[in-house]
Amino acid sequence: MKTKIILLAAVVAFSLNLDLSAKERSERRPPDSAERPIDLVICLDASNSMDGLIGAAKQKLWDIVNELGKARPKPHLRVGLYSYGTPSYGAETGFVRKEIDLTDDLDSVYAKLTALVTHGGDEYVARVVRLSANEQSWSPDRDALKIIVVAGNEPYMAKKRDDVQKEINDMSVQRKKYIDAEIKKSGKSTDKAFDAAMLKAIREQAFRRNFKFDENPK
Repeated sequence: MKTKIILLAAVVAFSLNLDLSAKERSERRPPDSAERPIDLVICLDASNSMDGLIGAAKQKLWDIVNELGKARPKPHLRVGLYSYGTPSYGAETGFVRKEIDLTDDLDSVYAKLTALVTHGGDEYVARVVRLSANEQSWSPDRDALKIIVVAGNEPYMAKKRDDVQKEINDMSVQRKKYIDAEIKKSGKSTDKAFDAAMLKAIREQAFRRNFKFDENPK
């Protein structure tokens, strides 16, 4: 399975490739299929570092859902949700909790997302990425768009223990360069540049799976 990770911090987003294909054999979509699959898993930091920020993060995450829903051809959009960084989830889980599996019932996902609150703890981004990548029933369609979005307020850099963490660390460096370039190029305020970078990152991955959008991101 070829999955993209988007790391979102203070409305920063960028994309990277994470090859997790060992467990799955991709299949071609039937030629008469009217909808193209998009699988999106949201991972939201629910630790105390997100106090005062989690509301805005939820809105930006749902903006991504809405953006992908505009893709053409018409997508079969499924969304899953994880939260992480709360002590009550338990050390044995890596302080990660699955809120809902990939589903096209977006109302249920939205209800779960908006109900999340901050509480405690330590954030281990690699753990939630690894779990969501390996646990979910991702589309077997070779042409499906598969994305993991991580939203948090703590640095993603950590000791390079495995390929997942190494990819996250490398992406964190790339992301800063990308955002700096966006700010310099557009002359926009930091927040607006972050918003633009997030949408561009999402759309770039969609374009690579031959999705299109009616309008260019502003």
